Amino acid sequence: MNAIWTLPTQGDPLGTVRRVLRHVWDSAGLDAMLAPTNGAGGGVPRLLQDVADLDGVNPFQPLMTTSTARLLPGFMTARPLDLLGVIARPCELRGLVEMTKHDGFSMENLVTVCVDCLSTLPPDEYRWRASRQRASDDVESESVTSEALRMARHGGLVPYRYRSACQQCGAPQSGAADVNIGVLGLPAREFLLVWSRDEGLARRYGLDRLPVRAAAAREVTARQRVVDQLIERRARGRQRAHRSLGGEWGHAPGAVAALLDGCGPCQACLDACPITAVEPLERAGNGRFSPDAVAHWLVSCDGCGMCEEACPQHLPLAALFGSVRDRLAGATGYSPGRSVAEPVPV
Repeated sequence: MNAIWTLPTQGDPLGTVRRVLRHVWDSAGLDAMLAPTNGAGGGVPRLLQDVADLDGVNPFQPLMTTSTARLLPGFMTARPLDLLGVIARPCELRGLVEMTKHDGFSMENLVTVCVDCLSTLPPDEYRWRASRQRASDDVESESVTSEALRMARHGGLVPYRYRSACQQCGAPQSGAADVNIGVLGLPAREFLLVWSRDEGLARRYGLDRLPVRAAAAREVTARQRVVDQLIERRARGRQRAHRSLGGEWGHAPGAVAALLDGCGPCQACLDACPITAVEPLERAGNGRFSPDAVAHWLVSCDGCGMCEEACPQHLPLAALFGSVRDRLAGATGYSPGRSVAEPVPV
């Protein structure tokens, strides 16, 4: 059983996480790290090449406009000899794992850090919340983040305000990354949980050298209880979303192929998808999308919902694609990403 540690935050959970990231960067000897940051570019991860830049990192910012998994292959191709770190939400980590199942992508030179996801807001909702602070971009970002962290003990902010993909997400918890940071169900201003997927990695990245103590069973159980509640609540939300599609869309890969064929040339949903970064969804010789190719694509869906965010027609793609993915998973017994989202042991 891997060790789980309690890390005191002394009223500053975001600053504590930044100190953990600096510790991991130095211990691993990273050359760069892809990470979400504060500021006007919030929601789009940046490649940081100096450990000092971690002062602006904000992995709990409730805004996501680009998937880290989508960006990473380009950075790794441009820096093939570098050891890169990446801070990922659980859906982004699932995307990375799914991408390794396609040719040409490996996580061999990658150090993954995954945080429990407090969910993300639509950009308009986020900007409205940030505008109430009437401060600089960095202060606004951290103020909205502080609000989310205060609610971590209860599972986050008001659920119906989240992006639809977050409302339907069945695995919001960190799990089997190289370094995992847990906040759900916990008083984040008092402490966080930290652990590694492997005892050897925990030693390599010096997690036991942080100012930690062994986590009490009640602390681990408190987190798991809230995670389980979120999963159950979102399963119901996912069912409602799928039922709302009715017969208009259909649920077969052929229906999705027909939708893409008739949707126009923009393909914004495909351009936003992490999976197509390593294996583009190509049209067949007849100029149409093959249902088999669509099924192959959607069975790897990580549920990040960036397709829906990118859609200029505002189609309910998170529910549509999720419905097809779930049906494919039920038919094959395959559950995308579950291996990286298992609850931590109690």
